[in-house]
Amino acid sequence: MARFSAGAPIPQRGPASSLYEARLIYEEMGCKAHTYAPAYLPGDFEEIMRYSSHITFNSLTQYQRYARQLEESAISAGLRVNPEYSEVEVDLYNPAAPGSRLGELSQALEGGLPDGIEGLHFHTLCESSSFDLEKVLAAFEAKFSRYFTQLKWVNFGGGHLMTRKGYDTDHLIALLKSFRRRYPHLEVILEPGSAIAWETGVLVSTVLDIVDNHGVKTAILNVSFTAHMPDTLEMPYRPRITGADAVPQAGKPCYRMGGYLAWQVII
Repeated sequence: MARFSAGAPIPQRGPASSLYEARLIYEEMGCKAHTYAPAYLPGDFEEIMRYSSHITFNSLTQYQRYARQLEESAISAGLRVNPEYSEVEVDLYNPAAPGSRLGELSQALEGGLPDGIEGLHFHTLCESSSFDLEKVLAAFEAKFSRYFTQLKWVNFGGGHLMTRKGYDTDHLIALLKSFRRRYPHLEVILEPGSAIAWETGVLVSTVLDIVDNHGVKTAILNVSFTAHMPDTLEMPYRPRITGADAVPQAGKPCYRMGGYLAWQVII
């Protein structure tokens, strides 16, 4: 997580979405987490507080349920909101899709923010560019900027793929500086988790067999797509294979990759 405050060093805090992630950050990174979950288990909340500097709630009812427990703590409470805009095209991964369970809509806040809410959090990006952030930010400001005077921080969430080739970091910096000029009292938080982990490792597999069915040759691998590459099942993702072309090439050998369980096959 990256945090931006004018004239101050940028400390790092880890975003957590569960008790054990918050504990991992506290014990291994030596700092408290900025924790968010769609809902909190009552039996876990006191321990989550122990490991968190910020706790973001997905709904007003979740905040109201735990607000009293936060009163005597130094934890900063936030609310996730839904700006109703996202560049994510697949509804399964689109947190701003109609009917989404993630974040309060602006009409739910017409009576104002509850006392004790110090931050607003949105997360509608997925491996996105700074120009996608710019569009989401415009929607966020249009719907929620009237509450900014009572806030201490805003969280622009994750999905910022800053390390991808061609990402315009200068545009991102200009966007953040512009926002800070408009709202100099607000601390800005980003969660570029995908950027930190982008292309940082490989999955090594062995071809165990090749099956030929109606001219389609499938290389059977000693991997499980559910365990090792779940996005290939949930999304139209295709893993890159080192040294191979992304699409079939005329005159070259062509194989389909398949996991060692029968239903775990990708093209």
